[in-house]
Amino acid sequence: MAGSNQICIRRWTTKNVAKWLKEEGFCEYVDLLCNRHRLDGITLLTLTEYDLRSPPLEIKILGDIKRLMLSIRKLQKQHIDVLEELGFTSDGHAGTVGSLQGADWFCNGEVPRDYDGPITDLNGDQYQYANGKNKHATRRLDPEYWKTVLSCVYVFIVFGFTSFVMVIVHERVPDMQTYPPLPDIFLDSLPTESRSAKASMRVAAEVELYLLVTLYGNVWAKLQRAFAIWSGFGMTLTGVHTCGDYMFSGHTVVLTMLNFFVTESRFPKLWVAAAEHQKSIGKRLVSASGKLEHGAPLRPECLTDTGWFPLSAPMAIPPSYADLGKPARDIFNKGYGFGLVKLDVKTKSASGVEFTTSGSSNTDTGKVNGSLETKYKWAEYGLTFTEKWNTDNTLGTEIAIEDQIAKGLKLTFDTTFSPNTGKKSGKIKSAYKRDCVNLGCDVDFDFAGPAIHGSAVFGYEGWLAGYQMTFDSAKSKLTRNNFSVGYRTGDFQLHTNVNDGSEFGGSIYQKVSEYLETAVNLAWTAGSNSTRFGLAAKYKLDPTASISAKVNNSSLVGVGYTQTLRPGVKLTLSALIDGKSINAGGHKLGLGLELEA
Repeated sequence: MAGSNQICIRRWTTKNVAKWLKEEGFCEYVDLLCNRHRLDGITLLTLTEYDLRSPPLEIKILGDIKRLMLSIRKLQKQHIDVLEELGFTSDGHAGTVGSLQGADWFCNGEVPRDYDGPITDLNGDQYQYANGKNKHATRRLDPEYWKTVLSCVYVFIVFGFTSFVMVIVHERVPDMQTYPPLPDIFLDSLPTESRSAKASMRVAAEVELYLLVTLYGNVWAKLQRAFAIWSGFGMTLTGVHTCGDYMFSGHTVVLTMLNFFVTESRFPKLWVAAAEHQKSIGKRLVSASGKLEHGAPLRPECLTDTGWFPLSAPMAIPPSYADLGKPARDIFNKGYGFGLVKLDVKTKSASGVEFTTSGSSNTDTGKVNGSLETKYKWAEYGLTFTEKWNTDNTLGTEIAIEDQIAKGLKLTFDTTFSPNTGKKSGKIKSAYKRDCVNLGCDVDFDFAGPAIHGSAVFGYEGWLAGYQMTFDSAKSKLTRNNFSVGYRTGDFQLHTNVNDGSEFGGSIYQKVSEYLETAVNLAWTAGSNSTRFGLAAKYKLDPTASISAKVNNSSLVGVGYTQTLRPGVKLTLSALIDGKSINAGGHKLGLGLELEA
């Protein structure tokens, strides 16, 4: 141990930490702490018992946790000056080793204001909560819980008050046919720029006027009807028929409340999954001093692996429009090959040329299809050359250049040629990806007139919004007009889309655990009123095997099994069963084999 301490702990590398662990008798944790998580001297010095217990370390042996923490506390006591320079001090209290472990520290080293009492070592008067914070035992309820309870009470009171006002207003609404709305002579005579402020004041005054003028009659009957509206959330499904209900302006209320709940809530466990992307961004911004690179202090949750990173951070790069909802589609499509016997072979030469050969036979028609693709990447210049051929005797050439003209810009020139028919086609593709935006524009060359395909996806804090269009210059009109909205986190994705104003679809993907993934797909076509609905799941049996299953509203049940026989050899078995006519036949089987070298 003396040999390791000859070097200043600030200059300790992972090798010095590994040597220190071995000297202290913790050889079995060298790989976990040094190799996998790259702990150096500074990070070792700021390690806490909660870090050892919680992910990603998750040390399970209690004795090892206690012994390792005792060794770390001795190390902290020897380098208390380094800890103080890093900011592990508080106003009026010395930054001792005990205070580092016993207090509820912020990421910038300050003690929270609600911490009362001297900062001492952990003793019988202190407890460690499930969220890892060490606080003195107290019988007072956490203020955040009080705020939540009061907020819920306030919401119910406001809902009841709104229901009562709705009942009163409904009784006083005149017949619109007999008494149409009168023109607003006052506001019509005002300048446009001043109307908004005056209109807001007028609305507030009218609300008060309703309460003063229309509040008469049987008050008890009004209260009973208000309670009926309040208990049924004002929806007409519960038999409520008024001039307006919660479904009218309630959308704005609910969205606003959800926004406040997400931004103001301080219960990290509720938002672990919803903020995985923010946490990964935040950790990269944190320096050794526990502050952001621009010097802003962080909240306590920012460095924990079970808390959420509260800072608003934009999404890195959103997916392209074609990839929106892709995780859900993969659960429905990958791992199946109904009615096909398929073979895929992938190889790579010593010079870097990649070869992909694929062949399949349709068990129903007996038709055999095959394709060959070669790809070479010239990384120095960002160039990729691709040649394609298939059994329809169609040749394709693709040249792509990426991140050379501009950062995030990719240009692709794609051509196809059919020797049998002499048909030729060409396409220029462009894609631009930056933080919060993913743009794409393709141009198909045709003698009748080129077709322009455009798409744009914008993302912020997990929310995604996309638009896709196709303009046919020969017809001078839009032939495709699609919208999409979605939300995604580390293990949950929601996606909805509207295609040409007639087809509506949506999908939900959720990674329930390390082994289980689920997806739901829903589609509805306005013209035919046809609805399609499906459920799918994929379960990982072990690192080499997985099973997939899906079912839709047509009672078609699909099952797939994937097994990695050995590295580079994967076998896929699948079956499609028609649940409506099990005895009639028509079921399909599939076999797939993938070889990669």
